[in-house]
Amino acid sequence: KFVGCVYILKHILPVLSQLSKTFQRGCVNFGHISPAINHANDKLQDIVDERLPMKQFKQDLEAESKLATLELTPTEFQFQQQEQLLLPYVSSLKANIDQHFSSALPVLSAFAVFDVRIAPPPESVNFKEYGLKHIETLAKYFYNKFNLSCEVKKQQLQAEWGKFTFDLLEWKKSRSQGCC
Repeated sequence: KFVGCVYILKHILPVLSQLSKTFQRGCVNFGHISPAINHANDKLQDIVDERLPMKQFKQDLEAESKLATLELTPTEFQFQQQEQLLLPYVSSLKANIDQHFSSALPVLSAFAVFDVRIAPPPESVNFKEYGLKHIETLAKYFYNKFNLSCEVKKQQLQAEWGKFTFDLLEWKKSRSQGCC
């Protein structure tokens, strides 16, 4: 059982580590959060669908493999137990990831609008609409009360965004010219 658990962790921990690194880098890129979460969930599902820990464990038990000298002889029932550990563990991990990020993901993804690298040039057809949906998402999140003050703040935020897009373009130009 112990060795089987180690094989499960050997496959799952790198996926969780990669997701964790998305949030630990010096600069969090909000545009990468949603894809990183989706990638982690897909990788975890692949581990379950392909039963990777059990396959590798069986391979490593074969003659002249890593574990051959240990003379372990697990039964088919023990492999089934390992599978019964894998399925609920991965299911719980995915549910936990979804629980933590599902409600916050639209807001986190909306912050990607402040990335100067993705701002379109002013002559682009998309320039006038650039970021409006993201700003609306942020406005709904930060000003979610139904009173006059919050409505005014939402409108102010949307009006400021129009000017701010030009600031983003200036920062983008400065960045491409090698300035700070």
